Amino acid sequence: MNAVNESSRLELEDLRREVGHAGGWAPGPTVVFVAGLHGNEPAGVIALRRVFRDLEKRQIAVRGEVVGLAGHLEALARNQRYLERDLNRVWSRRRVEEVESGQAPDGPETREQTDLLVRIRRAIEHARGEVNVIDLHTASADTPPFVILGDTLRNREFGRGFPMPVVLGLEEHILGTLMEWVTGLGHLGLAIEAGRHEDPRSVDRHEAAIWISLVLSNAVSSSDVPDFAGHLHRLERASSEIPSLVEVFHRHAIDSGETFVMRPGFKNFDRVRAGAPLATHDGREVTAERDARIFLPLYQKQGQEGYFLARPVDPVWLAVSAFVRRLGLPRIVHWLPGVARHPELRNALVVNTRIARFFAPKLFHLLGYRLESLEGRKLTVRERDRGPAV
Repeated sequence: MNAVNESSRLELEDLRREVGHAGGWAPGPTVVFVAGLHGNEPAGVIALRRVFRDLEKRQIAVRGEVVGLAGHLEALARNQRYLERDLNRVWSRRRVEEVESGQAPDGPETREQTDLLVRIRRAIEHARGEVNVIDLHTASADTPPFVILGDTLRNREFGRGFPMPVVLGLEEHILGTLMEWVTGLGHLGLAIEAGRHEDPRSVDRHEAAIWISLVLSNAVSSSDVPDFAGHLHRLERASSEIPSLVEVFHRHAIDSGETFVMRPGFKNFDRVRAGAPLATHDGREVTAERDARIFLPLYQKQGQEGYFLARPVDPVWLAVSAFVRRLGLPRIVHWLPGVARHPELRNALVVNTRIARFFAPKLFHLLGYRLESLEGRKLTVRERDRGPAV
């Protein structure tokens, strides 16, 4: 295994699903960390082991319960992103129902997901306070650390407690992520990207992010965390040149069997100009459609997204959005012409884009709605802050 470094390889020997467990006595939140959903991303697993060792060695008081889970054990052992299916693209409501009812086709990802679901459900069922699920990742390109979240008010408030950029909108471009499934259950769910797969600093950044997550969750006190100020400084320094808030607006998809090669040298969040060559896809040159920041450029063999494009967001937008949501305006948006409640899904609307073309999608983002699907002129959107759309 060449990921991270040789000493880190030893950290993954004898790896089991539960990386660590702490607390369970005093009232408090339930915090679940999942690392290694992609098998070529072991940095989060290694960081979790460090944190649980410190929790035990220093006898740090834990309020509530903290659980650390390794995601794709078989892929981690092989240092592969996945074996048959991406384990972070299989968390749609329908797929989870199939897995839990035994109806999903057998395969390595189904077996991994089945065990993960049992453990995550158990943690949620035993929770005596808020549930926070945090998914730890690294990227194939050089990148500063950042937070990815679905834009609920709770996720937003928690995510902006980290001293690193927040990325919105990614869940509208990739389907079936663990983060989005957890958020759909009404819990806090976010992902943290710590750096490039092979960069030893990615482990240090994940360790810092885990400690900060525990403090933001009120599971541990910052005064009990070894070098808490140093952890804050490490993340802040690594991402100081990146906008504090960005929104993903474009995804370049790769279908099975297609050949995609990213141009060399791109770092995550690099500025690109409209028309700039970015990659070749089945022999065709691909260029940037507008001035933007390139996001998660693909420099590995496996993956369904060649790259994304993102743009900075004015923080004033967040304040306006929070204000209108708290006023309850999302509850009356179905009164607008061309907008109606969805006949089957709770907290969801159907928008006739022929009639309501001036409202979607910017207005719905402002009001806290996620774009679910577009079929012809029928756009389905779901309100994030009101829990599951079932």
